Amino acid sequence: MLSSKPMKLGRRLVLATLLSLSLAACQTTGTGGINAGAGSVSVACESFSDIKWSSKDTRETQEQAVEHNAVYDKLCGNKNRKN
Repeated sequence: MLSSKPMKLGRRLVLATLLSLSLAACQTTGTGGINAGAGSVSVACESFSDIKWSSKDTRETQEQAVEHNAVYDKLCGNKNRKN
C-alpha cells in the first residue's frame, strides 16, 4: 500500500504556491497619494472640487470641508475651484 504522505505534501506545496501567487497578484506598484505623480494629481483636480457648506451644517462638517479644501488648493491651486 502506498503512503498518503507524498500526496499530502504535494497538495500542501500546490496550495502554498497558489497562495503565494494570489498574494503577488494583489501587489501594487507606485507610492500612491500625493507622490503618485503629476498625472494622478491632474486627474484628481479634474475629478474633484472644493466642498461648500451651509450655516446649517455642524461645526465638525464645516471643519472637514475647510480641511478638504485646503488639500485641494495645495494640490490644484484655488484657481481650479469650480464655483
